This record gives sequence, C-alpha cells and structure tokens, in this order.
Amino acid sequence: QSGSLPSYSIEGIYRRNQGKRCWQMLKLPLIGDQAEQISRVKEENMEAQLKLGRIFGIEIGLHYSWLIIALLIAFSLAGHFGAAHPDRGRGVIWGMAIITALLFFAAIVAHELSHAIVARRRGLPVRSITLFALGGVAQLEKEPEDAKTEFLVSIVGPIASAAIGFVCLMLAWALGWTMMPEPATPLMAM
Repeated sequence: QSGSLPSYSIEGIYRRNQGKRCWQMLKLPLIGDQAEQISRVKEENMEAQLKLGRIFGIEIGLHYSWLIIALLIAFSLAGHFGAAHPDRGRGVIWGMAIITALLFFAAIVAHELSHAIVARRRGLPVRSITLFALGGVAQLEKEPEDAKTEFLVSIVGPIASAAIGFVCLMLAWALGWTMMPEPATPLMAM
C-alpha cells in the first residue's frame, strides 16, 4: 500500500522498550490482519520507587527523579534566601529552604489528590499518585468514558492549585505581608 503508515506490532514495541510494560495510550496504525487500533492505558515506567503512605486510600509515592528536583529546589531557595538575607544564620536559611520546598511538593500532592478524588467519585479507580521531577501524576486504572468526566477530572487540579495560592496569599496578607521585593522575616519568605 503506497503512502500508508508503518506497521507496528505489540511484540516489537515491547522489545524496543526492553521488556518494560509501557502501553500509555498507544494508538498505533496497524496494517494487514492487525488493522484495528490499539488503546491501552498503563505506564509501568512511572511507578513510585519510594512509597510514602496513603491519603484517602490512595498510595502516594516518589519516583527517583523527584529527589533530583527536590535537591535543586532546596539548593536554589537556600542560595536565594542566603543572598537576600546574609545576616541570617545558615540553619535558618536552610530551614526556610527545606520547609518551602516541602510546602511546594505538598501543594503538588494536593493538586494530584484533587484529580484522584474527583476521578474516584466519577467511578474511575485510582491506583496511586507518583511525584516525579516534572510534578506529579495520578495513575487511573482506566480512562474516563465521557467528556464531562474527563473535563471534571482535568479541571479540578488547576482549580485546587489556584485555591491553594489564594489561601496562601490571604494567610500571608493576614500575617502582615505587603508587596515588597524581599520579605522581612523567615516566616513571610515561606
């Protein structure tokens, strides 16, 4: 067939991925007696290497790549806090950096939990949440069956992030924060 797409087979993709099961939304053009479209949802490569526990019955874990970004964020914040406030001790600076980084990742967990909770309420089983270098992923057992469910599961994460940002802004304002280039106290910096 001229101009047709290349043929793929499940076995070939499986071999090319060194035997790892990675059928994340595979929609492959198949030719001949394999002319049907294949769609599988599973990403075994994004499994958590470090299990943190469960929240609302959903397993929370870390992919090894999260450790790299967590260190980069903590070092970056420590460098910024140290440059902005050289009069503060190293313990205070590193304490602020670590607490701020942990709060950042707690916000990511809350964002992913919102996806997972709405998915579960809409009848989609949720296996786990994994934090990795680029954020997090709520791993659903199956895809939403209708557009409304997909929209609700998708939109609730950004809404949760906006709500977290608003609450933090209001809390900072209640504690005396004003628009300034650098915060006056370690608490306001976080």
